[in-house]
Amino acid sequence: REWRPNPCEVVRDMNSANRSESTLDLVAPKKRRLNSKGSSHESSFEWREVPVTNGNSPCPRSGFGYVQISSNEMAIFGGVSSKGYLGDLCILGISRDDKKEIEDSTSSLRLKGKWSSPVVTGTIPCARGYSSLVYGNGKIYLFGGVADGLQFLNEIHCLDLKTFRWSNIKPFREKAPKPPGRCGTTVVISGNLLILFGGLAQGYKHYNDVWAFDLSSRSWIALFSCSYEDSKIAAPSPRRNAFGAICEYKLLIIGGKGKASIGTKETSREDAFLFDIKASIWSPLSSNGNTILQKGVSGGITARVGNNLIFQGGLTDSDSHTSSDVLTCELGVKGRPILWKYWSSIGHASIGRGLHGGMVARLVDRDSKNGKHWEHYMVIFGGSDNKLDMNSLLSASVPRELSLSSSSSK
Repeated sequence: REWRPNPCEVVRDMNSANRSESTLDLVAPKKRRLNSKGSSHESSFEWREVPVTNGNSPCPRSGFGYVQISSNEMAIFGGVSSKGYLGDLCILGISRDDKKEIEDSTSSLRLKGKWSSPVVTGTIPCARGYSSLVYGNGKIYLFGGVADGLQFLNEIHCLDLKTFRWSNIKPFREKAPKPPGRCGTTVVISGNLLILFGGLAQGYKHYNDVWAFDLSSRSWIALFSCSYEDSKIAAPSPRRNAFGAICEYKLLIIGGKGKASIGTKETSREDAFLFDIKASIWSPLSSNGNTILQKGVSGGITARVGNNLIFQGGLTDSDSHTSSDVLTCELGVKGRPILWKYWSSIGHASIGRGLHGGMVARLVDRDSKNGKHWEHYMVIFGGSDNKLDMNSLLSASVPRELSLSSSSSK
């Protein structure tokens, strides 16, 4: 169910001369603590449903583009529903629900959601699923996706959040090499560069190439590509829907789904890699010789709190098909991953999901007596449990040790 070649079906170059094969030993992730009645809020993500008190919730969907656009707002675009591919833009705002806090003074801070569907103009992107969104300088950038008629797209669209006007960013040299159309691509932004990794293309072909699009010169730059036959190169195998994050000038890739080699079965991956954008070199990551993930995952979400990355949920190859795991990674000097940790998830029954969206909302704690104190809440929306698409909104307080590291890093 990770993608649907037909919206009504439920199926869901430049090589670097120097590449590193060395592994990076990291602190081993702690064993995931399972639910127990005595679970501490400080050692777990305790999920609860967030009521929508303003606006209408988007229809149930999965495989949509999402990106955080402010301390407490997230934008989503398109996706896949039971009726086909979608092309709407919706914005979620998260705030305190003071009334609920007064009614339930023993609980943690309560949240409420507000959905809006702004009127957009310009060259509006067509309806699509499995596109990728990033945010920078007051603008949303959209790449790729798959549309009706199995159109695998490689366009870049830009939405100015001041005017809500879409524009199509075309390369200055249209005949120059560029990435083939694809969906399920991992995209991050670093300065004026959009960095792309992998994805799924026509003919069910997976990629593990890395491209950069320079927003200043409007030009594509091929940073890396290799094939299954390049077994001596320490690079991730071709895959789609991988976790991704930018760590200084390095691209972090974790998990995803694809084939390890030609002729093998398609599986969710457990491995992790760092790509040096300047040197075009991959380095595999390990934790005391073990894989970073405890099980293969694809289609999860990535968020950030200060110098901590948070990876949540996703689809798996297990009988449950979904993951409710939360994995965090502390970044050290120059964005180097130094500590991995698993956290337990407790609370709401529908935590496990994939192909969803999320963010970390940053809200002021009004009860703080020592000046402004920020509370952080992870918020997730929509996605699939591999059976049904959802439109529920859940939140969990980010454990204090992660929030404190965020405050100290400001």
